[in-house]
Amino acid sequence: MKGHSFSSGQQRLILLNTIFTTVLVVSNFLSAKVANLWGFLFPAGTIGYAITFLVTDIISEQYGKEESQKAVFRGAIALVISFALAKIAILLPGQAQGADDAYRSIFDSATRVMAGSVCGYLASQSLDIVIFHRIKKATNGKYKFLRNNVGTITSQIVDTVIFSFVAFYGLVPNIWSLILDLIIAKTILAILDTPFFYLFTRRPVAKENEEA
Repeated sequence: MKGHSFSSGQQRLILLNTIFTTVLVVSNFLSAKVANLWGFLFPAGTIGYAITFLVTDIISEQYGKEESQKAVFRGAIALVISFALAKIAILLPGQAQGADDAYRSIFDSATRVMAGSVCGYLASQSLDIVIFHRIKKATNGKYKFLRNNVGTITSQIVDTVIFSFVAFYGLVPNIWSLILDLIIAKTILAILDTPFFYLFTRRPVAKENEEA
């Protein structure tokens, strides 16, 4: 009996979902570290998290609103599972007290980061998809840079405020300074990903499933 084979478009969608989920989960663990680059403060996972918005925009552009919403839902499941596994690992007794304390210190902060990420993630990614498709409909599919940047930048601002307060309030001396630096960094990254958005969406691979 001949097995089912995926079309090239389906294979690409699977790859995009895999990249999205992997980068999302890894970025949350990396974000336990606050980096300082040229005086700008931002979680180390910021660059990876920006990639997730690029991926959902690519899925939205080529596969439609429904598929991008599915990707966000799958990502949320992956975040919750990784959050639960991290908490279980923290609760397990360690062999060496010093090493166990260091592990707890790292992953306790990481789980708080992940809690903030889940809250900000669901709100911002859903908002990004809505804005993306409304602009696409209003412009009759023209001006790809507009829907890519406006959706991403607006939703990233929402994500930054929610994420920063849940993950870093009480840990960072000036939370508003961190928020401002994050917004600047994410805006720059959103603009920089525009050429990649054009590159990866230059050819249609599937009929879009547009919704009002």
